[in-house]
Amino acid sequence: MNMNFQVNVDYCYRLAHEISHILYGDHDAQAVYQFSEYGKRGEELLAHRNAIKMLMKIKVPSNPINFMDYYRIPSWLEKDVIKTFREVTIVE
Repeated sequence: MNMNFQVNVDYCYRLAHEISHILYGDHDAQAVYQFSEYGKRGEELLAHRNAIKMLMKIKVPSNPINFMDYYRIPSWLEKDVIKTFREVTIVE
């Protein structure tokens, strides 16, 4: 990951997003790639959702909004964060 590439999200969230591509992504569809916090389709949306799940499983947040603030997750992902928060807290 390029440390000089400027994005608004936290580095840990971005790293989880990239790891998600490696673990769960369609490798044939990813010949060339550049991180986008605004990617809302296909592989990007899946990576955003999986990054949220990974980080929540490491440490369950006290609430979804604090989680979003801490990792500077884009507001358009709020529904996904809340859904994942409910799934993680029900299991625990």
